[in-house]
Amino acid sequence: MRKTLFILIACFSFVLCAPAQDGGNATGITLEQLLNNIDKATDPENKAKEVKTVISKYEGSVSMQEIKLQITTMFKAPNKSKTIIKAGENMPGSIELFNGQDGWTIVPGMGVRQINGPQLDFMKFTAQMSNPANHMKDLFAKIELSPALEKVEGRNCYKLTCQADAKLKQVPLAIYVDSKTFLPSKMVIMVFTDMGQIPGTTFYSNYKNLSGMVIPTEQKTQTMGMEMSTKLISIKYNEPIPDFEFDVPKEFNTPQTDAPVPAKTQTLTQADNPAMATATVPVKDKLSKKKKMANKIKKDRAAAIEEVGRDNAASPDNDDDDDDKDKDKDDDKD
Repeated sequence: MRKTLFILIACFSFVLCAPAQDGGNATGITLEQLLNNIDKATDPENKAKEVKTVISKYEGSVSMQEIKLQITTMFKAPNKSKTIIKAGENMPGSIELFNGQDGWTIVPGMGVRQINGPQLDFMKFTAQMSNPANHMKDLFAKIELSPALEKVEGRNCYKLTCQADAKLKQVPLAIYVDSKTFLPSKMVIMVFTDMGQIPGTTFYSNYKNLSGMVIPTEQKTQTMGMEMSTKLISIKYNEPIPDFEFDVPKEFNTPQTDAPVPAKTQTLTQADNPAMATATVPVKDKLSKKKKMANKIKKDRAAAIEEVGRDNAASPDNDDDDDDKDKDKDDDKD
């Protein structure tokens, strides 16, 4: 449950602050025209370029779970970010930090974990997306406009398939833009986590003009069969934020551990652990749950890739599929 909550938070943290670039199609609009319209809709007073810091506070809840969340996000130009999550009494909170170069996840009582590899690249990309001054042409190496409108919660939307710079090794994401308001309605992304790539879908609603910029004040994030709803409580622009806010606090300056590599399931025998003589059923149940979750992730990942328009799932963590096969073999042994 804790891992799923953190994945929901990771999806939520991928904030679409910037609006969205060549040719016409059946939608009756060119990509350049669409991006210009999005710029005007989301930043009508041309204020985004003046923003150097953003501090946002949200209240959230997880569907079908008695979990209330308090979320604070911080951004400092050009690319520093911080997310603080306070969960329910029975759930540990967490802090996610990116100082422009290095990233960490902190869970009180569990210590500090440094982020590396694809997860770190995802953090870098998230920080870039959180900068209101960055337009889509600044964020993506390639943007494609689908030839036809698509429905999102009953509204006609333009679909943009966006590919980040190759050095960030990100899977393309899809952004759906309302054809009347030119405001983003939906985004489908792949989030890099300890469990591999997890598909996430976020819906944006209740847009308001706050300090000259039009932003969504309500969001729904769906992943792995769960949904998190959040509402914006407050937002402050250009409040001073010291750089130390984006580094590991002194009380956590203990030997750090790297982000764990997903391990292959190991089959134990009673000789390895005599206690298994009375724990056979619980062990099998645990493995069964892991297998079901792995299958759920694979199905959701395939659906998200199909929606974005990618023909295959080639990505930096393709080894996950081999790990899944090994896990299935080990499950069969059990």
